[in-house]
Amino acid sequence: MGTTKLKSSAMAKKGVNYVRDIIESSNSIFHEVHQENDYGNDAFIELVEEEDVKGITLAVQVKSGSSFCTNSSCSIPASKQHFDYWKSHSLPVIGIVYDPNEELAYWINITNHLENNPEVLVNGPYTITFKKADFSRFTMSSFETLFKPIHLKKQIKLPIDKSITYLTSQSNTEHSLGLHVLLNLYCNKLKAWEAIFDAFRIRSINDLDPSIVFCMAHIPGHPDIYWGNGKSITTDVRSELRILISNFSEQDIVKLLSLLDEDELSFERGTLGQSAESIISLLIQKEEKLLSIINNSEYPIYVRDASVILFAYYKQEKAVPELVEITTNYPELTWASETAAILKEEGCLYFY
Repeated sequence: MGTTKLKSSAMAKKGVNYVRDIIESSNSIFHEVHQENDYGNDAFIELVEEEDVKGITLAVQVKSGSSFCTNSSCSIPASKQHFDYWKSHSLPVIGIVYDPNEELAYWINITNHLENNPEVLVNGPYTITFKKADFSRFTMSSFETLFKPIHLKKQIKLPIDKSITYLTSQSNTEHSLGLHVLLNLYCNKLKAWEAIFDAFRIRSINDLDPSIVFCMAHIPGHPDIYWGNGKSITTDVRSELRILISNFSEQDIVKLLSLLDEDELSFERGTLGQSAESIISLLIQKEEKLLSIINNSEYPIYVRDASVILFAYYKQEKAVPELVEITTNYPELTWASETAAILKEEGCLYFY
């Protein structure tokens, strides 16, 4: 019997060559790691922008074969030793899975996955499984429009319709990407804002990027909430958007406040709470709506407590009698007595 060559070896090479072709065709640099030196990375990618070598290198783990894929997901089997190695790596570690049935690859940021799921380092499972999505496709086009800008920390540029499609995606990653592209590239397009408002109302709290509050807070024109590059919403567009926000309902306020951090409830400068307050400040009959939320025991306590703080802030000393009544009727709302005490002693309530 002659020497043999395993089919799995050929398949592994096919995946590496697929990745290599995309990297080198974009004029970036692909360094393959020879098998005897493979301790958890199959290659390193140096990113090149046009002809400028950026000095940004990524470590890459490549899996290739139908055994790593289903119709809707990809998997990267590993071990605790691999996870510990990737977590401690000085470079970002990227996982790429090549599906020979589709002749297509998908990618995931392994470093981010381990940072966002620290429990797997100890308890496993020591397999990374991720969904096949438009965002995660590793193709020539997506390498240029998504993968490279992300790792070069450049603005991702997508057409407005593609951005809206991402915004409405069931993938939270695509949802967040669509939101930020719409804000940064299409802030003066009513079509973009209508999509953002629709997403805010339609998506559940768990499927909504909390930074949507920060995005909408650009509308009131608050001096603390602005783009650092001098970009702004035009006067005409801002006027239309302010009208839309002014008609936000009680349920809209509840959703805004539900997106705040329950354990760090704050409306001070630089917090997400400040963004929420700048939006709520535009509402018609905001005090009445806030009081209705306070009196509704079906809402989460921290949402009602946040409403107490805002109610006191908007009404100032005039809120004291109602705050005293709230303290009596709803002892679970700790901020009612505290804000009443502040207003009695200092005569005003300020966030900063």
